[in-house]
Amino acid sequence: MQKSDGGGTEAALEDMFKVSHNIPSTPLRSLTGEVRERTIWGYWAQGYDEMPEFFKLCVATWQRHNPHWDVRILQKSTVYEYLSAAELPNRFAHMLSHQAVSDCVRLGLLSRYGGVYMDVNILLRADLDNFCWNGIAQGKNSAAVFYHPHYGTEKLGGKDLVESWFLATKPGNPFFMRWRDLLRELLHNRLDTEGLLQHPLYQDIDLSGIDRLNKQFGADFDFREYLFIHSMCHRLLEKDINARTQWQETFQRIDAAETAFRMQLYSESTGLHVAQVLTSKDQQAHALAETVPLVKFRTPDYGPFMMVNPQQLLDPATVLGRMLVSPVQRTATASGTWGTPARTSGMPKNTRGIASGVFVGLATALMRTAMVHPRGGSHHRGSSNNLPRLALQTGTQVSTMPCRWITAHMAPHNFKGSRAMRQCPRPPYHLLSGTCLRPGPLALCSISFA
Repeated sequence: MQKSDGGGTEAALEDMFKVSHNIPSTPLRSLTGEVRERTIWGYWAQGYDEMPEFFKLCVATWQRHNPHWDVRILQKSTVYEYLSAAELPNRFAHMLSHQAVSDCVRLGLLSRYGGVYMDVNILLRADLDNFCWNGIAQGKNSAAVFYHPHYGTEKLGGKDLVESWFLATKPGNPFFMRWRDLLRELLHNRLDTEGLLQHPLYQDIDLSGIDRLNKQFGADFDFREYLFIHSMCHRLLEKDINARTQWQETFQRIDAAETAFRMQLYSESTGLHVAQVLTSKDQQAHALAETVPLVKFRTPDYGPFMMVNPQQLLDPATVLGRMLVSPVQRTATASGTWGTPARTSGMPKNTRGIASGVFVGLATALMRTAMVHPRGGSHHRGSSNNLPRLALQTGTQVSTMPCRWITAHMAPHNFKGSRAMRQCPRPPYHLLSGTCLRPGPLALCSISFA
């Protein structure tokens, strides 16, 4: 092979296809006894330190309400400390989609260690013991999951769109182990998820509930492939009588529309964006927020908060501020692992994710591929983190966003004369247009760049 690129391509291919023998894959942390069942798991591919500040604020609420639980945020480079290669797809290390990686990681972690897995864009309001864990620990329930009632099938009572952004179980749950193994089989020898509809595991199952998302949003990808973890869960429910019986009889099934998305539904009823409601002092919204166990932020929901001044977010007079302000002192290691003060003594305090975090500008980007669908997670289709990025300059404040069509939330101002500059050796790219779609403190605007 010609080393036309200095050997980079050849080295990458050799690494991808090399075969190793007699090298143990047992994860070392599984042997130390350090991982407790009362662990809240999260994942961010680049690691906790690279997480957006708003997500760090969300993660801080996990410890605030559950100081006796451990919180572990894994990243791709630390996954093999906790999971064996045998528990993951065989091309896991080279998979291109952060979303696909995180889906495999969550099922592997819960199958081996148990605990609660949450996406980092969940703002927690509940004591997990009272919310779900006591029932699991006492054997009354084998798991706790959310479902989205709008995208289920009639045959399974409309509750079969099992959300993957919150999952709770003890280790060794046969449902989760079978679900994990279906993902391993589905993604065998794959680097991405395109074309999964042709896979034998997709045949002869009713995905009409998920397909409803395709009809609703008309995306340029198929939700049945994008939500492959949901599709494989549905396969279990439809084809495996033991799994279906366990789900029907022993799962705590929670309506996501009545809980995790209740703040969004309230906002829609007022004609406002959820960011406007959460940054207001609306007393009715305050009261409603006290009734929800958690808030699951979809990409269009958290977009406005990604670069807002933290003092605005933490203002206890606002709905969001009251939910975020934490009286509990927390500690963290550099790898993003929390515990009770007694279990983390000597670890450096990490306050960057609370009031000392720095946000720039009043603008934020919403990914082009992020749709208002039940997953709405922090991991987007494709390698969006590798897209060229733009810095939108508005006065003295600068915000960063992906280089594509962008929907941004920002304070009303005149876009004329603003310009965007690529963070690479390229000429400045000028703003083409800016249209205010909704006036207000956090106006919803649509902008595009050359």
